[in-house]
Amino acid sequence: MTLLDRILFWRPGPTTIRIDRNDGFVDISLAIVKQGTTDHGGRWFRAQALQRGRALGFDVELSRDWSPWELEEQNITLWRGLVTYKSVGAESDRFLETVAREYKVRTPSRMARAITFAAIALEGNPGDRSDSDAKIKLFFESDLGDEYAEFYTNIYPKSGVLEFHEKDPGYRSALVQALAGRQA
Repeated sequence: MTLLDRILFWRPGPTTIRIDRNDGFVDISLAIVKQGTTDHGGRWFRAQALQRGRALGFDVELSRDWSPWELEEQNITLWRGLVTYKSVGAESDRFLETVAREYKVRTPSRMARAITFAAIALEGNPGDRSDSDAKIKLFFESDLGDEYAEFYTNIYPKSGVLEFHEKDPGYRSALVQALAGRQA
């Protein structure tokens, strides 16, 4: 991140983590505390929050290239690309621990350095370099072929919020293991 990026995209520090538990789903909201452009021309965001006085968080990178996917019968365009979750160390390990605890699944010791998910933007074009919002559905499929998970990452750069939303409670174990870099 350049000095100009730091000035233009400065955000206040993290806020207390927000965990919503509604209708059997667990949704987590964090503050976007930094954002910028990756070396490959995509966008990146640092999501961070406080829980019991300790910081937790991770980086999210959106690939530069997103392909339009025309759904002519509905007259809408979705965008396909890649989203990478990256560990920032102990903060990411604490985030994964929080997710596993909320999901009531076994807690891995560490978040993977990086895990890339196939993605479809349901709203917005993540390849757009502006400060536009994006609602993205992410997909994980293990190399073994028998584990699969979906979840949502919603990014609101102007309001400084990143949401980690559950798609289906049946994906909990596979998603936690994916974030740990393991096959479930």
